[in-house]
Amino acid sequence: MPGRALDVGAGEGADAIRLAKLGYDVDAIELSPVACEKMEAFARDESVRINIRNESVLSAELERRAYAVVIMNGSLHYVSEKTELLQRIRQASSPEAVHIMSLFSTATPVPAAHATTPVFPDDEHGVVEETYLSDRLLYATYLRGKAENSHPGFGPHEHSFINQIIRLARGRNND
Repeated sequence: MPGRALDVGAGEGADAIRLAKLGYDVDAIELSPVACEKMEAFARDESVRINIRNESVLSAELERRAYAVVIMNGSLHYVSEKTELLQRIRQASSPEAVHIMSLFSTATPVPAAHATTPVFPDDEHGVVEETYLSDRLLYATYLRGKAENSHPGFGPHEHSFINQIIRLARGRNND
């Protein structure tokens, strides 16, 4: 087995299911009980097991040095204070773990309609990227002005993203 994986803000579990299919022992943290129910059904349909945790990642207990892979796909932009959370996630990561993330950046202004569900994008070269400066950057891209029309009740609009894959430096901030 490749090890343990953590999916932060797992939604309906697409990434968690992919990791489970690859042989990872997956913990999926998701705040929405509806999404957790869907994730459970989708995982069952795909014949994989996922440890679904219906809780906020902000208060979730994370085992130290447990995870070889951490995915934060579309979840960090819902966290206003990212530094503390990222530090906790680093501490929960095994030496040389891989972190995969995608979050809104400030390169495109967030539409006013997002005030109903507030988002907190990060600056390019901001807090999120600074957290990983001493680590090995495996992949990075800035996606600017991406057309978006999948939010129910929102008209067409644009978002920009910071996408990164990082391998943690051995022994740095995960002791």
